[in-house]
Amino acid sequence: MIVSRSFLGLPAWAWPAIAAVMIAAAVFVPPPQPSTNPPKVSQIFDPPLLFTIDPDGEHRAVPHQARASVSPIWTVVPITSQQWSVTRQFGFFIGNSTWSYQLTANRFDAGPSPTKDVPEVNATKLRQLAVNELNNSTGGKRTGDTLAHLLDNPLERSSLWCAQNLVVLLAWLAALLAIAAVISMLIVSRSTQPAN
Repeated sequence: MIVSRSFLGLPAWAWPAIAAVMIAAAVFVPPPQPSTNPPKVSQIFDPPLLFTIDPDGEHRAVPHQARASVSPIWTVVPITSQQWSVTRQFGFFIGNSTWSYQLTANRFDAGPSPTKDVPEVNATKLRQLAVNELNNSTGGKRTGDTLAHLLDNPLERSSLWCAQNLVVLLAWLAALLAIAAVISMLIVSRSTQPAN
């Protein structure tokens, strides 16, 4: 007969029940939501980069102090696309995010519709303008080169940090304590058996 005893302040037989509840919670806990977009690109375009298009089609940067005297005028806008997936290893959630970036332009002086897309903007010239202007306006930081790298190389991040993994961790701890409690019950049971 297995003798009931206390284990870490609770009856030893209670630990397997606690472990079963925690394991069920870890199995059915919903996956984490996508992580937030890294602020790197939004910081690059603060303040906004303004430009105009000359009659010959060249894209030319416009200083903020001169924007009132230039028309038409556009602002460079980064577009972010995010792909999100979740995998599990040993029960733990691993969130995998991939961010890719491209540039577009919105009219800055379009009256009531400043966000209307302007198809006349050339994507290749827009990229060249943004990279060159950011490199020239940020001193030795070469922010334009950073932008070019982001446009060519999507950001990838994997993370274990989420509230759901705390539930999984507690389930693993409860399972280990349940095993230890069962072993302690067996040891006590053997030690209390009468000798033949």
